[in-house]
Amino acid sequence: MTHRINYIDRMKGMAILFVVIGHIFMFSMEQSSNVAAQVIYAFHMPLFMFLSGIVAAKGITPPIWSIRKLLSKILALLLPMMVFGGIFSLTLGPTEDFADFCMSIVSFVNAPAKNGYWYLMTLAMFYLSMQFFRLNRCESGIVDVILAVATWTVFLAGWKFSAQRIDPFCLLNCGNFYLFFILGVFTTKYELLPKLEERNWLLTAGMAGFLFFFLYTFPIHAMQSVVRHILLPFCALLVVVYLFLRRKNDTSFVERQLEYIGRNTLDIYVLHYFFVANINIEAAGRWMGESGNGFLAFVAAAALSVAVTYLSIAAGRMLHASHAVNRFVYGRDIFGKEKEQQTVSQLIN
Repeated sequence: MTHRINYIDRMKGMAILFVVIGHIFMFSMEQSSNVAAQVIYAFHMPLFMFLSGIVAAKGITPPIWSIRKLLSKILALLLPMMVFGGIFSLTLGPTEDFADFCMSIVSFVNAPAKNGYWYLMTLAMFYLSMQFFRLNRCESGIVDVILAVATWTVFLAGWKFSAQRIDPFCLLNCGNFYLFFILGVFTTKYELLPKLEERNWLLTAGMAGFLFFFLYTFPIHAMQSVVRHILLPFCALLVVVYLFLRRKNDTSFVERQLEYIGRNTLDIYVLHYFFVANINIEAAGRWMGESGNGFLAFVAAAALSVAVTYLSIAAGRMLHASHAVNRFVYGRDIFGKEKEQQTVSQLIN
């Protein structure tokens, strides 16, 4: 059985809601310059990667995943990516013949963003890379850090020298987000969350750091890149995780809804694009932007995101009613049922 942790589910629920809100801002409203959208994009995917690392930490602690379990996890990521991502890609443009169909699929596979489905490939690459930690037989923290830095370097070098135009393995995003994923892994392995909860000054530092890094632009491009990709989202993580930790033993209607959403993130992630792609409020978004109604734009995007989120969950429930879809689309029990097996769909759901 999978032991769920309420505040982790709540944070995952908030993170996936921010993903949907961000996509409504970008694609439905075309208002990515909105301040709320910029704040959300500053940390929502690093937060998602951090939480994915937290629940995936068993992959580097004895007993390390077997090859069978690893393949099960990889397939439970890549099958939904290929099926839902492939279908979504085909809806974006006309396919008049078989050549157009093949070209759409090839373009989807080779694109670094994969029409939004890059997260599943990136997470699959991270799961594969966790096998490197088998080398740490002495369970040394220093060796763990060395292996993590080496893995990150491999991702960055792979993107720099082989994937700047064609990126089937999402090496660009692997390089961008690996630090947050492995930070989540180490947070669980070395029990860092209780230490964070005991240090209130980290909350203050996180808030002050996020405000400073968000408002100030460094004149040196390399420094600004480090701030945007690492320091800014790290400060946001400190704030979000601390605040959710403080309420881990409390509950409210909103928190119960976030828990429910956090248990269905896979369905929301793979299905919400189909709904967002059919919402066009560009004219309203442009009016709200030009008239200075940024807050109204955020409220509209948030309300739409809640509707899209629950519609995605409902659609997912319908799909899960089919055993064949569960096995060959979601990759659940594809090698047969195993007792106490935690599938990837449970990890990111």
